[in-house]
Amino acid sequence: MAIEIRKPKVEEWEQFKELRLKSLHEYPLAFASSYDEQLDKSNEEWKSYILASETEKDSVMFCAYEDGQMIGCVSGIWNNRKKVSHIVSIVGMFVFSDKQNKGVGYKLVTTLLDYLHKKERFHKAKLSVVSSNLPAHNLYKKVGFVDAGVLHAELFIDGKYHDFIEMERFF
Repeated sequence: MAIEIRKPKVEEWEQFKELRLKSLHEYPLAFASSYDEQLDKSNEEWKSYILASETEKDSVMFCAYEDGQMIGCVSGIWNNRKKVSHIVSIVGMFVFSDKQNKGVGYKLVTTLLDYLHKKERFHKAKLSVVSSNLPAHNLYKKVGFVDAGVLHAELFIDGKYHDFIEMERFF
């Protein structure tokens, strides 16, 4: 399986939309957004995610491709306020379920972290992972993240609360 990791192009917005909606549908615990909330977004809103990555004003996105098809994605987002501009949040990580456990997620996250490190702006990366998602938690530990704490009852889905593990990694 030859995997290409790169920033997406605006004309690939429909592939991104498909990937994002499938991720929200299949793994509702992995994201703060819900499938229903994202379903009503306009085409322009979907394109805006990729356009924001192109300008890198406050985010960057990398996607994994196999035979030209987008199979995974991860983003880094940041705040440009002076006191917190050294921190990047890793968000939106997803790989199609039939492509998981093949190193795609590892390649996505390490590519993003290497890219961000080369900017010489960021001192720390952080992320949240739902406590029951052991494969994701283990992936993040593998790339150097450590547990920083637990946020209790951060998600409420189908009548049940779920905890987040907060993780951080220094560059």
